[in-house]
Amino acid sequence: MAFDSEVYEPVVKKFCIGCHDGSDHHGAPSFADAKKAYDNIHPFVNRPGPETDQEMLPPYEFHASSSELVQTLERGHYNVVLDDEAWDRLSCWIDMNAPWRGKWQNEPQEKRRIELLKLYANIDDNPENEYDNALASAQRNAPEFIQPEPYVKPTDTLTLQNWPFSAEHAAAKQRQLGTTERILDLGNDVTMKLRRIPAGEFIMGNNDGYPDEAPRTVVRIEKPFWIGETEVTNAQYEAFDPVHDSRYHSEHGKDHVTPGYIANHPEQPVSRVSWIEANKFCDWLAGKTRLNVKLPTEAQWEWAARSGSADRFYYGGWDVDFSKYANLADASRRFLYSAWENGATIHVRNPYPEDSVFPLRDNRFVDNHFVVDYVAQCLPNAWGLYDMIGNNAEWTRSDAKPYPYRDNDGRNDGSLDVKKIARGGSWIDRPKATGSSTRYHYEPYQKVYVVGFRVIIEE
Repeated sequence: MAFDSEVYEPVVKKFCIGCHDGSDHHGAPSFADAKKAYDNIHPFVNRPGPETDQEMLPPYEFHASSSELVQTLERGHYNVVLDDEAWDRLSCWIDMNAPWRGKWQNEPQEKRRIELLKLYANIDDNPENEYDNALASAQRNAPEFIQPEPYVKPTDTLTLQNWPFSAEHAAAKQRQLGTTERILDLGNDVTMKLRRIPAGEFIMGNNDGYPDEAPRTVVRIEKPFWIGETEVTNAQYEAFDPVHDSRYHSEHGKDHVTPGYIANHPEQPVSRVSWIEANKFCDWLAGKTRLNVKLPTEAQWEWAARSGSADRFYYGGWDVDFSKYANLADASRRFLYSAWENGATIHVRNPYPEDSVFPLRDNRFVDNHFVVDYVAQCLPNAWGLYDMIGNNAEWTRSDAKPYPYRDNDGRNDGSLDVKKIARGGSWIDRPKATGSSTRYHYEPYQKVYVVGFRVIIEE
């Protein structure tokens, strides 16, 4: 499948080119020609490198929905609405590992292929013509751009007494609860620490985020609850499921030696756990402890993550240096590992070109992490919770229903027929693409390479 003939001409020109025409429309990347469009779109696709850790990939490992591109479009990107054919083309292109074009890159390769066909198969033909003809036809029949309805940034006049509040006030509210730490014994010397979160009211959502984060609404957390100090680790999950393996993250540099970046260390957060499996862990832990163990609702998660802050993150806005607070996509992601140098050299770090959009990253800051890291390596928020932003995203109990958020509208009833919301972002996300209110939606049976979870105990 070729990007230029089967995605750029029929999809990009129809739905995207109006704002991505190269005129720097509000900072939009240029799709002015097919190559620019490819270079600026494929970094938003989750796809394997030249080598992966398994010959047979598990279902959904590189599913289109695990890509920022699809998540962004499904959230309602500036009112752009793809038709069924466009979604089919885009999904197929992603499933095919986001190929660029359907022919050799240069003339000598094309010429040599023709020579070998004639020599060994007695075929006097040029197979490259199939691609050339398809591209010419796509260019002749390219659709007109469909102008979406103007996007109007949501606004409101919501205010709430005593919201937001400072980190000092948050800590004081927590101390008023008395006991603020709790440790659960999972067996075999494995424990889990939880922090007690006070009840209270806050304004949930974000008018400056993605469209599905609005409209904002006032939400009350009726009772205090306990929540995991960290994401559930591989060691903690192993107490429930000894055969689970969070495996590795694919490298994009050839190395022929390692299966990728490790994700299965005991102190790293568990990943590739479906929403259904996360709930089974909660049921197991509830049976073991005789406590009311669950996944947090979206409201509980956001209240805990914000810890009194109305900013994008508990530590401030998207322009704040996050390196001490969160494992996000920093400038170090520009580097890949390769073992081609000097024959047997392993994991030599080589940079992508400075102007390369791939891999997505924030060039302003450098944190202490390259991929997913051990839990609790960053500073906690005011309620003593680590990695609420970054490292791995986290399942919530809630359905992917539109806002305004309502606890009692069925979204927290556990239906298996609706996509579920994950929160917090991960090590692959840039600050501009995540936050305390950012919502990620996946199927309840889907195992996502950057999604884990943390538990709560309701009182």
